[in-house]
Amino acid sequence: PVALLPLKDLHQTSVVWVERPEIAATYLSMHVDEQTYWLKKKIGDILGEFKLISPMESYKLSLNYSKEAGKGKALLVGDAFHAIHPIAGQGYNLGLRDVAALISLLRDYQECGLELDSPFLLKAYAKARVLDNMAMVRSTDVLDALFRSQVPVLPIARRAGLSVLQRLPSVKRR
Repeated sequence: PVALLPLKDLHQTSVVWVERPEIAATYLSMHVDEQTYWLKKKIGDILGEFKLISPMESYKLSLNYSKEAGKGKALLVGDAFHAIHPIAGQGYNLGLRDVAALISLLRDYQECGLELDSPFLLKAYAKARVLDNMAMVRSTDVLDALFRSQVPVLPIARRAGLSVLQRLPSVKRR
């Protein structure tokens, strides 16, 4: 799979291109013109004409999720709490929701006159984030498995599913 993630400069995008390590090594050894050619072949005309402005890099992808939301007076947010597959580009958003939940809890505790270093805050934060975090962890893991699968019928099913998603803007936004 390839994920195109928007950047602040609307004329630039971050590309996450997932390949098996031996294939990734081949692309990394290529000249930038060859890399551009193969990336264009992979994504089609969705970006129009483009050029690579930084060198390709390789990172091992792995799912990491802490079983605890923190310990003592330390709380985990974002990638310290959960590192998910970039297939859906949702890791950053998930981290922002962690921060929003924490800010909301801190406000509530402060308004009620409760101590901000209360052990109950950690439990409340863990409870507030578990469903959203686990749903995203599982869904990105399933998407990754679907895209990596070599079962012959899956590419047809993926294309059909993505085509339906394109026609349902409200579902697509979610």
